[in-house]
Amino acid sequence: MKKQFLFALVSIFLFCVMTVNAQDSKQDFTLNNATGLSIDQLYISPCNVDEWQEDVLGVEILADGESCKISFHPSTEECKFDLKIIDAEGDEIIWEDLNLCEIFEVTLYWKDSKAWAEIK
Repeated sequence: MKKQFLFALVSIFLFCVMTVNAQDSKQDFTLNNATGLSIDQLYISPCNVDEWQEDVLGVEILADGESCKISFHPSTEECKFDLKIIDAEGDEIIWEDLNLCEIFEVTLYWKDSKAWAEIK
């Protein structure tokens, strides 16, 4: 009986730990590249910060038509972020003031020297 109780207790503990670790941050989103360009670098920084953080692209290059999941630490408080991409030629495109607490998907576009984003 003690073994069964201990097993049940351990199982509940592991379930709780896995559930906590599996929780997404409210800022997590999927990034879709529909720019017609390959994205070599991706920077996401809070709007109130004057410098870009580290390149957060989880793969070497995000080719046109590909997507990736962007995840934040669960303790992140900020909601409004700026996003910058750099393509293979070193050209930069910036999208500003994205409220990632209300967004779960961002599709980036670039055509005729104009950048825009479709947000869901």
